[in-house]
Amino acid sequence: MIPKKIHYCWFGPKPFPKLVLKCIETWKVHLPEYEFYLWNESNSPMEIPFVKAAYAAKKYAFVSDYVRFWALYNEGGVYLDTDMFLVRSLDNLLNNICFFGWETLEEDVVGCCVIGSTRNDDFIKIILDNYNVLNFNLEDIDKLVIPRLITPLYINYIQKEEINIYPFDYFYPFPYLKRDDISKFNTYATENTYAIHLWNLSWVSTVDKFIYKLVRIVKRIKF
Repeated sequence: MIPKKIHYCWFGPKPFPKLVLKCIETWKVHLPEYEFYLWNESNSPMEIPFVKAAYAAKKYAFVSDYVRFWALYNEGGVYLDTDMFLVRSLDNLLNNICFFGWETLEEDVVGCCVIGSTRNDDFIKIILDNYNVLNFNLEDIDKLVIPRLITPLYINYIQKEEINIYPFDYFYPFPYLKRDDISKFNTYATENTYAIHLWNLSWVSTVDKFIYKLVRIVKRIKF
């Protein structure tokens, strides 16, 4: 069973934006019995080559990409991106060994903004091992966007019965391409929705936001 622990990350000099503070407030409303772990420069594995290079380049989102899996592997629990707006308790999801959510209706992109796992999970270990041999290269940064790394690892994972990937409306009902009209995000919630990803990308530069958007557009083009 997944423990009642919430992991979240924040790197770099910027303070939490108001939107992030509002999202964290929803966690504490719906998860009063959970422990909360904030991972930052003071308590994260900053010596890992991928992490060290990403941090030196001030690409803090990529630092978080590694640290979320490191925290889950070592502690177990649920990782939440800081722009996840919670609408109800996560208790019903804790009976899983490991869970993610599809980012899309087409179920072709594994989302990594909400992840739950037991401690020492095998699939999370595979992800960490992949990062441990991965070079952080700014020229190939589009290939390092987290769904592009995790989706093929899931596709090639033999023991898929150990992983539950929920339909997109559990965590990602609000479409990325609608993120500029955030005032209507709650209208996309369904009866299945546990949380709504707001696509805030607080740490991401303008150039990286463009790359992030382009990756998602290209992913949907059918040849």
